[in-house]
Amino acid sequence: MLNKIVLGNFRYLLNDKNIKRNEDLYKFKDKEIENLKKTYINSQLFWFHFCLFLTINIIILFVITRFINFGSFVDNSLLILSIIIPFLLAYLVKKRTLKVIEDELIYRRKRRATNLFINIRAENVQS
Repeated sequence: MLNKIVLGNFRYLLNDKNIKRNEDLYKFKDKEIENLKKTYINSQLFWFHFCLFLTINIIILFVITRFINFGSFVDNSLLILSIIIPFLLAYLVKKRTLKVIEDELIYRRKRRATNLFINIRAENVQS
């Protein structure tokens, strides 16, 4: 009996009449897309401020080392780090944020597919 239900579900999924219904599974509502964009923008702004703060701290450190005079090598390396570190952090954060959004989209698709499959099974059991 269970095998018939499962096979019926797969036949239902593969049926031409229901292809449109299955395609809707991968479409997202505008509201959900806007929420994801807002999440991405907010995280970008947070990390932008973080990198800006870090840059300001490194520049202040650079200015302090000018007065203490550790040597030109340390001064130049601090200047280079004050330029490279924020860009590196911003790149890593952007990459991580995109990965999180991608994982969220995959999770939502799987959840919808599971819900659709459960609904189809319920319809087949009732009929």
